[in-house]
Amino acid sequence: MNILKKAVVLLIGAALAISLASCDKEDKETDVSGSDFVSASNQRAVSSEETTESVQETAKPAERDNSYTIEDAVYANDDGSIKFTYPQIKGLYDADMQHFYNDFFKADCKKEISEDGLAEFTGNYEVTCKTADTLSIVFRCNGYMEGGMHPNSYAYAYTIDLQTGETVIPSRMIDIGKLVTKFIAGEWTPVDGVGSMDEIREEVALFYAMFDVDSMKDLLAENDVITVTRNDKGEYVTSGTQHCVSYLDQEGEPVLILIVSHVAGDYAEIKLNDVKVSK
Repeated sequence: MNILKKAVVLLIGAALAISLASCDKEDKETDVSGSDFVSASNQRAVSSEETTESVQETAKPAERDNSYTIEDAVYANDDGSIKFTYPQIKGLYDADMQHFYNDFFKADCKKEISEDGLAEFTGNYEVTCKTADTLSIVFRCNGYMEGGMHPNSYAYAYTIDLQTGETVIPSRMIDIGKLVTKFIAGEWTPVDGVGSMDEIREEVALFYAMFDVDSMKDLLAENDVITVTRNDKGEYVTSGTQHCVSYLDQEGEPVLILIVSHVAGDYAEIKLNDVKVSK
């Protein structure tokens, strides 16, 4: 599992050691139609037989608009101990873009469960921003490695500019200097995590107390993030190795995903206060 750049790994190796590595197993693929987000407590039964996609394509809109939908597809093993619900786009104005990202999400899902030793795994997604021009999706995962002391959780995201077909990194919409200054000053609000807001704030502050300004810039810069661009021929090109750890909320504002202690939930999602972003 890739969440942070290599330089940061050296700084918080101990923290990353508790992050979940994904697991390689023979999967069974099943498509399930439903809501944009399926919680771990509301997973539906999945057949162990391998099937092909059965969700019919909807008619393509004549112009770019917000009428496209996001539907569920599921990878699961025979006993259901490993299950990842991932998104599939339907009815996007650009059929080639839709096909690329549906394959992209499917491959990403498979990669997350591709490492030996994973005993249990649940992965879900939430569509956090859906407009005619932007689609932002956060993936939240929880898994248990064989021999591990406890399960661990992590999150990552992909945000797509539907005008260009390329991915964007939401945290870069904020000047890095301002981002770090506000974070260190505690000018941020938790938007998701285990425990109360005060507990999350305390755990995050404690966890990152070891970092100086330069280290925080290095951490929050999100370098070598997995990105999709298009070349001169219009072909999609994927690069980078680290998961993006920021996404857009429905107001189009960036939310950061930070690694924290296991007690605090392994990760926390926070939003900086009173920040103007470049869109």
